[in-house]
Amino acid sequence: ILREAAQWMIDSGYANWDAAAFSAGTVRQSADAVVYLALVDGEAAGTLQLMEHDPFYWPNLADPYDALFVHKLAVRRRFAGQGVAYKMLDCVCALAQEQGKAFVRLECRGDRPKLRVFYGRYFDFVDEISLKPDYNTARFKIAVGR
Repeated sequence: ILREAAQWMIDSGYANWDAAAFSAGTVRQSADAVVYLALVDGEAAGTLQLMEHDPFYWPNLADPYDALFVHKLAVRRRFAGQGVAYKMLDCVCALAQEQGKAFVRLECRGDRPKLRVFYGRYFDFVDEISLKPDYNTARFKIAVGR
């Protein structure tokens, strides 16, 4: 799913991920993340990674463990536009609430206006920061209560 999403981004003219970088081994190596898979009628439709701590993209939080952090959210093209991503986010919010978290947080490239609008329909925009040269990061969060 991640390779397919990366290739679609490259083909669409805004490379964000390197398709060759995704394999079962590299996804498993992300020891701080749990990988989730969304199924539609038994077929893999989407994926995301969740972390309980994200000091790189969220370095200055008063409570660095107050949220679940979403990474690598991707939906297969065949399921695009069917609400799969938002349903996955609904599940993440429910999980965060069950775990007593206050928020779900997510970041994306700041130079992706369509993606920012997509996430802005679900999350509240927090800010835009530069953590790497020539790479602005837009950060979002949604309160889920404790």
